[in-house]
Amino acid sequence: MNKANNGTGYIPGIKIGFDVLDDCQSPEAASRNALTFVEGWLPSWLKNCTKPTNSINIGIIGPSRSTSALRVASLLRDINVTIISYAATNADLTKTTYPTFLRTVPSDVDQMTMIASLMKQLNWTFVVIAHKSNEYGTSGAKLLKAKSEELGICVQDVLPIIDFNHNSDFTKSLISLLLQSKGSSLALVFIGSRDDAENLMFMINNMAPQNRINKFGLHIILSDSANTDDTIYKDKEYGYGTFSVATSAIILQDVLSDLQSKFRRVRDKSENHKLIQEFIDDFPKEELFADNHHNAFIPMTIHAIFALVEAFKTKYTQLCGGAGNLCKTLLDSLQLGELDLVSSAANVKVQYKDMDPNIPPNWFRTNNYVVSFDAEGNMKQTNQDPLYTVYQYQEKYIPVGFYRDSQLHLNTSLIKMKTSSGDVSTIQTSVCQNFCDKCVTKGKIPISVMPGDFYILGIFSIHDQDDDPYQCGPFRNFSNDAIAAEGFFFAVKKLSALTGINFGAIAIDDCYSPVRATTILSSYFYDETDEKNPLFESQISISKIVGVVGCLSSSCTLPIATFFTPHRIPVISYSSSTPDLDDKLNYPYFLRTVPSDMFQARVMLQVIQKMNWQYVGLIYIKNNYGTKAMKAFKALAATENSSVCVAEEIGIGAKSSDLDEGDFF
Repeated sequence: MNKANNGTGYIPGIKIGFDVLDDCQSPEAASRNALTFVEGWLPSWLKNCTKPTNSINIGIIGPSRSTSALRVASLLRDINVTIISYAATNADLTKTTYPTFLRTVPSDVDQMTMIASLMKQLNWTFVVIAHKSNEYGTSGAKLLKAKSEELGICVQDVLPIIDFNHNSDFTKSLISLLLQSKGSSLALVFIGSRDDAENLMFMINNMAPQNRINKFGLHIILSDSANTDDTIYKDKEYGYGTFSVATSAIILQDVLSDLQSKFRRVRDKSENHKLIQEFIDDFPKEELFADNHHNAFIPMTIHAIFALVEAFKTKYTQLCGGAGNLCKTLLDSLQLGELDLVSSAANVKVQYKDMDPNIPPNWFRTNNYVVSFDAEGNMKQTNQDPLYTVYQYQEKYIPVGFYRDSQLHLNTSLIKMKTSSGDVSTIQTSVCQNFCDKCVTKGKIPISVMPGDFYILGIFSIHDQDDDPYQCGPFRNFSNDAIAAEGFFFAVKKLSALTGINFGAIAIDDCYSPVRATTILSSYFYDETDEKNPLFESQISISKIVGVVGCLSSSCTLPIATFFTPHRIPVISYSSSTPDLDDKLNYPYFLRTVPSDMFQARVMLQVIQKMNWQYVGLIYIKNNYGTKAMKAFKALAATENSSVCVAEEIGIGAKSSDLDEGDFF
């Protein structure tokens, strides 16, 4: 900021000031700080009782923690305040959900993809994820589990950490999982803050050996919040070989020199600086910028500052030209709440090479760095710097790899780790010893095939849907689809006998899940040019399918009908009654052997009218079948001659409700 204000200034005639507010790692304090800063965005009619000011608040840099950033972004969502964070990585922080939020740090989607790739290259196939029970930890753990499983890595458990007591449930679970690993050698990924990482190291360091369990058998990867702060290993026997990822390995030498000079001046009492003095008082023998190194988030902070200032400069130039002051047009726009700095920031393009050489860090200018944001508010990668650097602690952190353009480049020859007995060696294993229930593959997808020259496909809901929509739940003992599947094969055999055509049959259990049904079909059928999928023992070309019978549910039939329409293959449902499928323009090859819900709704209305009922309740299942039937009934009841008034409808889940019947009305 001082550099931008030197000489004629980044915006001639305009001085950029700032307030620094400490949120003390508290979402509540961060929210309070944000609210104290909001007044500048409020329209004039809300500020009639406040003292006028000639200053303009142009935005917020931060918060640094995802938990606080989520709270502040939600709080200020409707006030049109630009928020640019240099460190909040939670994947939920998108511009779609929080329209005023931007960031100069990569999203956790990138980080967890990279960590999964790291485990893959280390040949770790049996891992545990531990996380703090906050938004950053919970969201990151969920992402990492999905990314790991995509690469064939078994995540045996995901452990939330409430406390770091050596007798906690977390510690007991960790010991149990070590016993399941081959050679008591287990990979643990920890997603939490720097302080949490230090607490984890302290807890593991104090673990006493038990039977064949030794703390050195735990091999840890720390997420980027821990960064490269090696003080977390101070005075600890444990920690050698730990991996940590950092978002930037760039050292801005001119910035570092300024920071070191300021630190020396404060230490020598020739300059005052409250925060640096607080550090000196707490750690009198330590250097704030030791080993010629600064915090990895400093480059991202500088990007955030210039993005915000450039966004204001764009608006200032549009409204004031070269006035050299805050012109009336700009101030009027601010008073009316029409100064849209959010859009200006979202579309900003900071080009360091075009700046006065005395303003930006030299590295950014000479390497032509550009700051701009994508549609979700993440900073675009426009230079060749790694998105992440992988470090390993070997008495100090050394870089062993980097992640760029979605590829991890790992130098395994630099990696050193301790064996379970504590000896320094090379890369250690992390595999399941015998039977690990979460690592059992699901096997082949259950498909029953009756060979033939041409095929009829049947889709049935023999099992219920699991919480994971790709998997199957318990047997649907209240449905007759198992019997329907038997009848399907019987009918195809009869059809072959009657016609003399060798019809084959394929039956699939969709487990009452449209996601599962479409996933299986898109994987199972192939064109002649496609490679076959190893998930299936045999596959059929889609050109041999002459018709489809199914599905049971309307929610499944809709995507299935869409799937087969381009192939001009008829789909005939024995149960789907949604009115959506009456649309012959979008579903020209769909037929059914049950009436549309439009007929059902009409009959239900006629029954009510025959009973002379004029006020009725309406309960429906919240899926396509229930929702569309509900809307069809309401539409008919709303006609002038129906004389039926429908009370407020109540939607319930397809599974057992936890509501008492008295709560429905």
